[in-house]
Amino acid sequence: MKEERFSFFSGRWKLDGSRYFLPGGTFKALIVVFHGIGAGRNAYMKTICNFAKRGFLVYAFDYTGCMRSEGPLSYGLGHVYNDVKAFYEFLDQDEKASGLRRFSWGHSWGGYAALLSANPAYRVERIVSLAGVVDEGKEYGALSKTLRSPFFQFLIRLRSKWFEKVPTNSCFEDLSQTKARILYIQGLKDAMVPYENSGALLKERFGKSSHFSFLFLPERDHYLDSSQKASDYIKSLLKSGLGKLHADPSITMDIKQATEADEEIEKATFDFLSL
Repeated sequence: MKEERFSFFSGRWKLDGSRYFLPGGTFKALIVVFHGIGAGRNAYMKTICNFAKRGFLVYAFDYTGCMRSEGPLSYGLGHVYNDVKAFYEFLDQDEKASGLRRFSWGHSWGGYAALLSANPAYRVERIVSLAGVVDEGKEYGALSKTLRSPFFQFLIRLRSKWFEKVPTNSCFEDLSQTKARILYIQGLKDAMVPYENSGALLKERFGKSSHFSFLFLPERDHYLDSSQKASDYIKSLLKSGLGKLHADPSITMDIKQATEADEEIEKATFDFLSL
């Protein structure tokens, strides 16, 4: 796989990204891979390679304050709205994207970014969101009971407007206007982005829309970019101390085992993108 670096500005900060592709031939479409929290595009390299292998021109970038991109912090879940907007403004001027159909894919926080790409101005035709956040305030409330009160939900919306400097902290407005086809996949044992705060809300609002497809998996957790076996393996390593400052140096990770794909999700994704 080949990589070409690019950069663009989101506000005052320069964000770093890459195009990924297999050399030779033409591309069936371009797809943007949006990363999750606590990481950058590097965390989804196996997914990126899989898309490139199947003939896509893949775009991925690190959000403000993440990995290779500038910024003192990531500001919050809602701030990615600004980064998504700035990226598609860059993409509109990128000659290598000219004439290609546009798809997007994202996991978790990246799943929220992918849903935001439904804005009609971005001309995205198909979107796959894995365990995507749908509302910033409800997601914070899912992680802390205190933040579920109307008072704290008001403060979260106020913070989005004045600190993160975004006009919205949910994806519903963009989704209600879009012509894109959307596949939303979620595990019903997801404790990070719980079903009742995400998939259930989408199902309630858009369950009868011809634009939406849903895949809810009863035995899956949050980490849908890999198999449940891979997720359990990583959690066992973390429990044993991997990543801690004074961890036992004999603890190692088998990368192949840690990134094993979920065949059902992979098939659903590529079937959807090939429609």
